[in-house]
Amino acid sequence: MTTLGHSASARAEDKARCETVEPPDFLKEKLIKGQGIDAAEAERRALAAVATMQEDYLRQAHKDLGRADRALAKVRLSSGPALAEALDEVLWIAHEMRGQAGTFGYGLVTTIGTEICRYIEAAETPEAVRHDALLVYVDAMRAVIGGRVLGDGGEVGEQILASMYARAAKGGGPGSA
Repeated sequence: MTTLGHSASARAEDKARCETVEPPDFLKEKLIKGQGIDAAEAERRALAAVATMQEDYLRQAHKDLGRADRALAKVRLSSGPALAEALDEVLWIAHEMRGQAGTFGYGLVTTIGTEICRYIEAAETPEAVRHDALLVYVDAMRAVIGGRVLGDGGEVGEQILASMYARAAKGGGPGSA
């Protein structure tokens, strides 16, 4: 029998000429024999790196809150196309903040950012979005970031969200009738 024009004896000859090549292990070459990786030290370094990145995130979150404050000032003072543009800016900042927050354990910022985005996107017109309701949401984010409230925040998180929803409803935000 032949396969693709090669006889069985030709395939056997080809197989005999083949050799297995092991690729070099560059990582192994970089390690000094006998020193290996100390798992406890690697974990300590990783945790220190995450803590540094978390501090970087908090600095950026404070800058983002400042950007949100400036965008909210534009919302308050604008109308027509300028209002739509200012709301897009608030929407973008909330979107960025909610995405980054989850990475660093700030689940409440993700929740609040989602609420801001939903509120703006659900509005039939830019004029239907209430500045004071947006301000309540940003203030809630500020409380979470300033208080370093991680995860869902437990009881404190529940209080922040309950206060936010109640205040936003008074300001014409979600939850108002």
